[in-house]
Amino acid sequence: VTITYSFGVRIEDHEEGICLPLDGPFFEYILNRQSGFLIHPQDENELAERYPNLLRHFRVGIRTMMAVPLISKDRVIGILHIQSLKPNAYMESDLRLAERVGNQIAGAIANSHLYTERLRAEEEKAALQEQLRQSQKMEAIGRLAGGVAHDFNNLLTIIKGNSELSLMDVKEDDPLRENLDGILRASGRASDLIRQLLAFSRRQVMEMEVLDLNTVLEDLDKMLLRIIGED
Repeated sequence: VTITYSFGVRIEDHEEGICLPLDGPFFEYILNRQSGFLIHPQDENELAERYPNLLRHFRVGIRTMMAVPLISKDRVIGILHIQSLKPNAYMESDLRLAERVGNQIAGAIANSHLYTERLRAEEEKAALQEQLRQSQKMEAIGRLAGGVAHDFNNLLTIIKGNSELSLMDVKEDDPLRENLDGILRASGRASDLIRQLLAFSRRQVMEMEVLDLNTVLEDLDKMLLRIIGED
């Protein structure tokens, strides 16, 4: 817990905006009792014995100190600390007034925290909704890919079957044999692509097997370039 030095009398090592720890008997008393505290220090030795962390304030001429806790949900979230160069500048009535002001400040801080938490929750909700939309898009793409793959596989079955039947009737030295071999090889590569699409759409049971990763990546190269893009 820290306290921020705002403005007023120049105190040693207390620049404007500096954050200081809320420690020492003075602040511990307020934090533990959750009630305001008013002192009129007159003697440096007595102050050094009871509240040594306030000696710097006393030495620059401060003679009245008042602090009230800022309480939200039964928890101290800050302290309003007011000081004066005049002896007996504040009375008990001023302390009660400061406590009421402190309650207003604590309420404003709590509302600010609630607003910030609400904004954060709305941002998280929007992010989750976007993730859900993206997930639904990917699911739709997967279903489409699976349907196309099955239809394309039926066509490939016909192409491969006719190619194999034609090769059975073509002699080894026939010029058409090379063309039929090319068709059969292309249909084989197309079948591999179909398996990739079915795996992507989760419509094909995955089977564990040893693979040459370089070969797999080389085969995927053209498809990945189309899917991922240059960026």
